[in-house]
Amino acid sequence: MQAQWLGRRRRVVVDGFQLRYVLTSLLGLFVHVALASAFIVGPLVYLVNRDAPSGTPAWAATSLLALHEHFWPGLGLLFLLEAARVVFMSHRIAGPLYRFRVVLERLARGDLTQRVRIRDRDYLWDEARALETAIAALRDRVDATKAAAVDVVRQVATLRGESLDERVASGLDASLARLGETLEVLVTDRTGRTAPASVDAAARVPVVPVPGSGPAAATRDERGMSLVEMLVTSALLGTLLALALPHYWGAVEKARVTRAIGEIHALDRAIQMFRNERGHLPATLAEVASPPPIDPWGHPYEYLRIDTSGTAPSPSGPGKGGGGRNVTGQARKDRNLVPINSDFDLYSAGRDGKSASPLTAKVSQDDVVRANSGGFIGLARDY
Repeated sequence: MQAQWLGRRRRVVVDGFQLRYVLTSLLGLFVHVALASAFIVGPLVYLVNRDAPSGTPAWAATSLLALHEHFWPGLGLLFLLEAARVVFMSHRIAGPLYRFRVVLERLARGDLTQRVRIRDRDYLWDEARALETAIAALRDRVDATKAAAVDVVRQVATLRGESLDERVASGLDASLARLGETLEVLVTDRTGRTAPASVDAAARVPVVPVPGSGPAAATRDERGMSLVEMLVTSALLGTLLALALPHYWGAVEKARVTRAIGEIHALDRAIQMFRNERGHLPATLAEVASPPPIDPWGHPYEYLRIDTSGTAPSPSGPGKGGGGRNVTGQARKDRNLVPINSDFDLYSAGRDGKSASPLTAKVSQDDVVRANSGGFIGLARDY
C-alpha cells in the first residue's frame, strides 16, 4: 500500500509484517471495544427491554440515551486515534525492518559495502548498530582472508620459481612452515575454532534441529495471522453484532419513548399549574416552557387547547381573549373518532415526525400521546 506525497514515493504501510500487524491490532482493538461496550451498555439495554416503556426506570432510559448520543461518537474518535497510533508506531518498527531486509539481501549477493541507515525517529537503533558491527566484522574477516590468500599465492610462486638447490639453501622447511601458518589462518575463524577441512567434513558436522524451525515453521511465522483467519473472526463478530444491534436499537427506541412520556408528564403538570394560577390554558407551550421543548427525536411537542364545546377556555369566555381558537377538527381522536381529551392535546409525533388526527392512522402509531385528560400517557398504539 503506497501513497504519493510531495512527488516522492513513500510507503504508508510496508507490505508483510506491518500490514499484518496493523490489521491484527485493529481487529483486537475492535474486540476490546465491543466487549467494553457490552459491559457498559448491556445492563441498561436489559433494563429498558425488560419492561414496557411506561414501566422503564427513567434513570435507565436517560442513561442509555446519554450514552447513545455521546459515548459512541467519542468511542469512534478514540478508535480512529488508536488506529492512527498503531500505524504510526508500527511504521517506526517496520521501516527499519524493511531496510534490514534490503541490506541482508545485498549481503547475500556478496556486497559487503552496505551500510545500515535508519531515520532518527525510527526504533531498533540498537539492532541497527549490532547489524552494522556484524557487517564490519565480516568485512574485516573477508579482507584478512583475501590478504592471507594473496600471501599464499606469493609463497607458492616463490617456491615454484626456485630450483631444488635454492630451496635447500633457503630452507625449504622454513618456507613450508610459513605456508602452513598462512593456510591455518585461512581455515580458522575469529573465535579460534578450526573450520572443516573439506566439503565432506563440513557435511559430517551434526546439525541439531531447533523445535519449531525449518521452512514450514518459517512460513508460519512469516505468515502470522492469515487473511482467512481474519475473515473468519470478522464474520463471527459481524454475526454477533447482527444479533445484538436489533436489541440495542429497540432499547434506544424504548428509552426515547420513556423519556417522551416523562417530559409530557412534566409539561402536563406545568400546564395544569398555569391554568390554576391564571384561570385559562396557555395558548402555546412557550408560555410554560421557554424555549419550546423538543422531543427525543428532535421534533417539537404538539399542543392544542380544546374544551367540550370545541373552543379554548379563556377568562373572557370562549373565543374572547386568551388566544382562544376552534380546534375541534384537529383534536386527536380514538378509533371511534371521539376526542381523547376534553381540555387539551399534548403529544409527540414520534420517530417519523408525522401524525394524523385519528390514533388509528398508520403515521400515528408511534406517537406518544396524552389521553383521557391526563389519565393515560403513552404510545398511541397502546391506547
